[in-house]
Amino acid sequence: MGITIPLKVIEIKGNEAVGEINGMRKNVRIDFIDSLEEGDYILINSGVALNKVSKKDALEIKEYMDSMSKL
Repeated sequence: MGITIPLKVIEIKGNEAVGEINGMRKNVRIDFIDSLEEGDYILINSGVALNKVSKKDALEIKEYMDSMSKL
């Protein structure tokens, strides 16, 4: 089991993308995601994009994660 993290897609290079959260960038595999574009939001786990999510959902998850880090 792991934590799923939302990232905003900054750049796409073949089957990899660069995603960003809180100013940190991460390279992720996007093999399982169809029709991905720069600016989309994805959920990742262990460096692999699991699915695309809306901006609203991604920001809600990020807000929840930020609040948990303050505990």
